[in-house]
Amino acid sequence: AVITLIEGENDNYFNDAIATLGEIGGEGEALFLAEYLDREDLSDAQRQSLMRACGKMKALSTWNKLVEILENDDENTFVRMYAAEGIGLMKVNKSVPVLIDNYKATDPNLRQYIIKGLVNYPEVIEAKAAIMEGIRDEHWKVRQESIKAVKEMDIKEAAPYLIHRIKNDSEKVIKDEAISSLAVLNTNSGNEFLVSQINDKKAGDATKKKVIEVLLREEHAGE
Repeated sequence: AVITLIEGENDNYFNDAIATLGEIGGEGEALFLAEYLDREDLSDAQRQSLMRACGKMKALSTWNKLVEILENDDENTFVRMYAAEGIGLMKVNKSVPVLIDNYKATDPNLRQYIIKGLVNYPEVIEAKAAIMEGIRDEHWKVRQESIKAVKEMDIKEAAPYLIHRIKNDSEKVIKDEAISSLAVLNTNSGNEFLVSQINDKKAGDATKKKVIEVLLREEHAGE
């Protein structure tokens, strides 16, 4: 019934039907969505909805199709972004080199979503290395996503990178994200640095407030 709505001529149902199929469909429906992307009469918004739903289904049968879309420089950027995320969600190790190879993309939004894909591989050394590299990315969105990934993947060796961001990053949102992630990692050097910020006369009140907030929340360094 949902597929009938997708194939129907009433576009009012299209996006919601696609989203629904992404939640309830299986391998066959995932292939249907992947093949549907080849239609030339779809808008960019419709293609984005298709790709996002396809990624959510984590169907390995669509892996090659998603890689093809990710590596197509002529494809809509948002479609490629959701392809990168979907490839990562499949959690097969062959996805890691594909994502890393495409990290050189000039569009920061695509790099951000490649990080979203790599976060699913906490045991893969190359994935962790790429995410730590992302902490130093020139664009704040990529840095922010990488700092979130470090926390989720528990990459304790990233603590010095986070300390550097807290000390030197020009974006407050990055400093706050780094403070939160550093507290979660619970390393000796990280906790010592955070505590030192409370008594550092050079640290601003906003920084001190954030540090106290995360230390109390995580309960690692003590009250």
